[in-house]
Amino acid sequence: MTTDGFNPWAALPDAPLPDIQEKRVRAGVAAQGFTAHLGAELTALGSGRCRIEIAARPELMQNHGVFHGGVIGYLIDNACACAAATLVPLGHGVMTADFGVSLLAAAAGGRLVADARVVKPGRRLTAVEARVHVLTEDGTPRLVATGRASIAVIEGRESPAAAATHTVSQEDPRGG
Repeated sequence: MTTDGFNPWAALPDAPLPDIQEKRVRAGVAAQGFTAHLGAELTALGSGRCRIEIAARPELMQNHGVFHGGVIGYLIDNACACAAATLVPLGHGVMTADFGVSLLAAAAGGRLVADARVVKPGRRLTAVEARVHVLTEDGTPRLVATGRASIAVIEGRESPAAAATHTVSQEDPRGG
């Protein structure tokens, strides 16, 4: 839990994340060129939960020496999509339908940490919320942004990278 009381790991009832779900989400993220370009790291996954982190680099900062708002928007978008993807059946994909960002404070620090959690899973749309903290010099998290996203479930259209981690039988689209 962070100092603002946000605990993404308490969002849903504890349910183990099956290994195949973790592999497919991680494979999908690893295949994103923009994620690699930013140097983002998927550091934690749980059922309906995700954490992505980005270390400060000069090219990610705006002219005042703080993280650019676009980096924060990326974190909210991707962390929300990954959290939703952990709950999607094999053979299906996710795509952001809508997301919003509220920038609350300048993000000055060495590392951004985005935590996202599913608020309400759905068959077609999943509601997800996120918070972004910057780690201060002593490692204390300071809230800099909040966000929410509606993540669309794309039936039968899993990303090629995620699909390569498993096979889906014709009888059971969840891969069972």
